Amino acid sequence: MQRGELNDKAWHDMPSKVFFSERVLHDVCAAYYSHPHAWSEIGFGGPANPRGYVRMYFNRRDPWEAAETHDGDEARARRENQHAR
Repeated sequence: MQRGELNDKAWHDMPSKVFFSERVLHDVCAAYYSHPHAWSEIGFGGPANPRGYVRMYFNRRDPWEAAETHDGDEARARRENQHAR
């Protein structure tokens, strides 16, 4: 592959240029743009449109997201979730 050749039978004599432009490029871009942080970079609100995702940090949620409940903590989650639909 580094020499521009794909000789294994699995590649069916595919030119390496075609492999990178039609397969690798597609897969890398699809993986990158499947993340909500990348959506925010390009101004796409994602499936939660029109609100979008703003807080992309661990254990943080956007104001419109429902609070997670834990055992014995249902009352707090219920109060916090009054604003969520």
